[in-house]
Amino acid sequence: MGLPLLGSYALSYGFTYDNITVEKSQQNEYEEHQYVYDLIMKAKNAYQAGKFQDVYDFYNQASMVLGGMSNEQNYDAARVFSTIALKTNEQKYKEIALDFLNLLYVREMLNKDMLLKCNDFKILYNEERWKNLFNKL
Repeated sequence: MGLPLLGSYALSYGFTYDNITVEKSQQNEYEEHQYVYDLIMKAKNAYQAGKFQDVYDFYNQASMVLGGMSNEQNYDAARVFSTIALKTNEQKYKEIALDFLNLLYVREMLNKDMLLKCNDFKILYNEERWKNLFNKL
């Protein structure tokens, strides 16, 4: 039977779709990466200012951009939130740290060495999600 053209499919749901050029696609990708970079820089500045809720919000926003955060940025985010959790002892920072680590696990970009060599993660050792994640590696 086959799938209808994307344009026809879009029209049936009340919107239009036009193919874009390679150049436009590359421009869109560049802008998305720049947007993520800007959000991460805002998060780092907020961290320095002790505005931890802003750090949470900026990283959370950056993580919502499809393909926006690199593996390294996800690992750094996990470290940042582990550090914040150590300072505040708030569960939500432990949870988001574990979210970023789990994403790396799903991407097959996490190993036990990466977890054990980072002292920032010690605050997570008693968390059930940490234990489950660690045991899956």
